[in-house]
Amino acid sequence: MAMHSLFDSPHLTIWHDCTNHWLYVEWKGQLDLEVIKESCNYVLQNVPLTGFNKVLNDSTQAVGNWTAASEWLGQELFPLLSTVGFKYMAWVYATDFNSRFSIDSTLRCATSLAIVTFDDLDAAYTWLQHADELHAA
Repeated sequence: MAMHSLFDSPHLTIWHDCTNHWLYVEWKGQLDLEVIKESCNYVLQNVPLTGFNKVLNDSTQAVGNWTAASEWLGQELFPLLSTVGFKYMAWVYATDFNSRFSIDSTLRCATSLAIVTFDDLDAAYTWLQHADELHAA
């Protein structure tokens, strides 16, 4: 898998997966509303230029309870991502219980993207490779 780095910070790394033409987003460390908004605003300002419609959202290394960001993500960020062309998100759960709970809280607020959660990266990768076919049926 050929990857090209687009952004790197202590809490978020974004790569262009050159083989699959999607974004690979990796969240790391203690997350909170401020960190999430700052990171996602970078994404909104720069990622639409890529023309991708899929994102592999890896939260395996995220920790903490960031449910304060759930509503903002589901009702503001995800609709904006949809507006700029994103359709599919494979979201890999955090191993940290609090962060996993925060992901579930976010998904209850999300309506604009096809988002499927996974416990492992390989399953998420496989689903995202076939998301267009699966949702066309």
